Amino acid sequence: MDVSTREFLERRGFSSDWFRTFAEPFFGGVFAEKALFTSAWQFCFLYGVLSKGPAVLPAGGIEAIARAVAAPLDGYRISTYAPVERIEPGKVTLASGESIAASAVVLACDPVTTARFLGEIPPKGNTSTTFWYAVPEPLVKGPFLVLNGTGKGLVNSVAPITNAQPAYAPSGRHLLSASVLTSDPLDESSVRAELQTWFPEGRVDDWELLRTDLIPYAQTVQPAGFREHRPSVRTEMPGIFRAGEATENASIDGALQSGLRAAEEAMRQV
Repeated sequence: MDVSTREFLERRGFSSDWFRTFAEPFFGGVFAEKALFTSAWQFCFLYGVLSKGPAVLPAGGIEAIARAVAAPLDGYRISTYAPVERIEPGKVTLASGESIAASAVVLACDPVTTARFLGEIPPKGNTSTTFWYAVPEPLVKGPFLVLNGTGKGLVNSVAPITNAQPAYAPSGRHLLSASVLTSDPLDESSVRAELQTWFPEGRVDDWELLRTDLIPYAQTVQPAGFREHRPSVRTEMPGIFRAGEATENASIDGALQSGLRAAEEAMRQV
């Protein structure tokens, strides 16, 4: 029987200090929730993925994954920046008013947008906020994630992104992200003041804030037993199929697997 990640690890004798200094900030960042109520199945899946090899960032950004998938589709029409207004069996209507006939439609959206198109109640999601800074010099040596192991404060973790992927910043500059597990409005000066205590010699006042990403739906909530309640790739609307992490699990692997399953179902119809 599936249980929460916290219960799964507590049963195996991990200490409260280990939870505070490692499990809560690290897997809390992975799950976008520090209580670790996320399914132990999901924990084991991600632990298995992480143990098979190093985590990497594509030089072309995460967008490079989508470009690699689209590369073999030369000759097919791919429209971008074309927001959809309405979906119905056999037809997609764009915000521009253009209608596109389609014998099958795959909704590869975030769960909230998918629910809006299908007239469903959206599933619950975990939230996060990321502050992106340009810093004058690297703060740590090597591609390491810096965790907040105190159990206090706003910032959950700091990632020296350029240490892992130098292509993400021009020569002489370094990209750094600071993650907070909330989408509530935050005063950036409070985050910066806390980071000053993390890096007292890091010239934090000289950091340039590049952007702030408030993500109210960072990933689908996945409590114990979530796999028995995942939505199907088939929807109640004929010819409309659903893809996305909610049908599998919250990971790039899950999203890709879901897309493959939705495509296979759509191809059976056409």
